[in-house]
Amino acid sequence: MSNKSAKVIIWDFDGTIYHSEESYREYAKCIGSLMKDNESFADKSMQVINDKKNEIGDDGWAIIANLASGYVTKEEMDMCFARTREKMNDGKIPVNLQSTAVRILNIRDVKHILLTNTPEKYAIPLLENFGIKNLFYRIVCSAKKPDSFKNIVNDLLRDEDTLPEDVLSIGDNYRNDILPSMEMGFKTVFIQNYQRSSIADLTVRKLDEAIPYIENFVKG
Repeated sequence: MSNKSAKVIIWDFDGTIYHSEESYREYAKCIGSLMKDNESFADKSMQVINDKKNEIGDDGWAIIANLASGYVTKEEMDMCFARTREKMNDGKIPVNLQSTAVRILNIRDVKHILLTNTPEKYAIPLLENFGIKNLFYRIVCSAKKPDSFKNIVNDLLRDEDTLPEDVLSIGDNYRNDILPSMEMGFKTVFIQNYQRSSIADLTVRKLDEAIPYIENFVKG
């Protein structure tokens, strides 16, 4: 029997496995409608999301929520989030599965784990629509990253023959995914949407730029 440690890749979901700029606009329009200023707020939100120098948030969902803070309640934001996710699952909003992510998910002899803050009722239908749900060894929704990241991952890996250096974390949210992964001794690929400092093992603009690094990780 081989004593080689099992390789594990931990994935973020939104902005990593798929992209959907239109979902951000829909979310912002819903929030803006509660402010009686839906088009203006949506336009402002998209402008900030597309500003590579913005420091308001790591992804579109967080940026919009931060811009709306103090103008609408959390319950109203949650309602708009739910409406947007339902439209995404129903095919009413374009959602673009990243072909590079599918290529990586199909690499053999790797255990793929999905760790997402998205609730199960929104994440699972989207995974099924993409046809990739069965490519994951484990799926954890409503993960409450970054606070619960370490506890969840420790629980998932407790019975696995895996060393920290044989775990790779891929995500576009530095605080939620990359920092806790580095603290646990994992290798990291950060998909950097904005011009901010990064000490991840590899920082890229697009996931396809990480293919050589990921292939070497799997072979190593």
